[in-house]
Amino acid sequence: MMHTGEDELFCDLAEVYGVLDPRALGVRRLAMLANGLPDDARVRRKQSGALAGMDTVLLARLADLLGLLCWQIGGAKEDQRPASFAAQLLGVPDTPDAQDVYGFDSAADFEAARAQILKEADGHGDGIS
Repeated sequence: MMHTGEDELFCDLAEVYGVLDPRALGVRRLAMLANGLPDDARVRRKQSGALAGMDTVLLARLADLLGLLCWQIGGAKEDQRPASFAAQLLGVPDTPDAQDVYGFDSAADFEAARAQILKEADGHGDGIS
């Protein structure tokens, strides 16, 4: 943890345990206290690459859903779709086009889309069949 974020670890230890000089604890005790830090600790967020804690992401997702609901009910245009707060916090694209999820109404629709994808891949010389 110290390699990932020494400053964050020291801040977390001071906040959670009141330890102002972690180096005076010794390696074993420091490791024990660091292991006991909560999931939303600064150093854990830095290790995972998250910009915010899970509670903040959940609140952002609720705000996103409320914004989408208001956008849909209000009848706004597609280009006026509200941006996603949660996507920004998680660092993922928030455009519907960026998602690799497709739905089909029937098996025939699926087979037609599959054939089109394979035809396009074969046309580019990728050798996919």
